[in-house]
Amino acid sequence: MSIGEKIAALRKQNGYTLQKLQELTGISLSHLSAMENGVRPNPSFHYMERLAKVFHVPLTYFSDELHDPEVILVAERLQELYDKETREFLISESSRPYLALVKELARNQETRNPPEILEAIVQFLRKQAADKADT
Repeated sequence: MSIGEKIAALRKQNGYTLQKLQELTGISLSHLSAMENGVRPNPSFHYMERLAKVFHVPLTYFSDELHDPEVILVAERLQELYDKETREFLISESSRPYLALVKELARNQETRNPPEILEAIVQFLRKQAADKADT
């Protein structure tokens, strides 16, 4: 089941119209509709946080990889460790190569766990951005 299908199912189970869900989340009607219909298949982390709160479900509910303990751990750690901007980057399409790198490094370096490696990458990217801004 896609994220959009899960949103639509939860909305209907709770007896909400799109208009009511818009009022509860602050997400525009057109954006909610696009998410439900798969036009926007990868909503922002910020929107997913709002939806999870309104529906009283964990963020991991929307994941297709609920059986993967690593995914659950990463989702929980994201909320604990990172600011909104960093969390949104980490769940964006552009972060996929970095996340793949994290998994590969974790497999090859048993002394470090994925969240530690992810933190090292985040710090590296922040330093790169700061250096770029200084030039």
